[in-house]
Amino acid sequence: MLERPETEFLGLRGLIMQAIKDGDEDEALRLTRRAKELREDAIEFQGHNT
Repeated sequence: MLERPETEFLGLRGLIMQAIKDGDEDEALRLTRRAKELREDAIEFQGHNT
């Protein structure tokens, strides 16, 4: 999924969730930064409504 621009964001979302589940905060942050580069408007934080 990461190789195709049209699915990269969705792939990153899954990887972010897995990194969080695994307790790998550094990887989750790295992946989140990449996702933000792709779609800044789609970044949301669970449990926080802004």
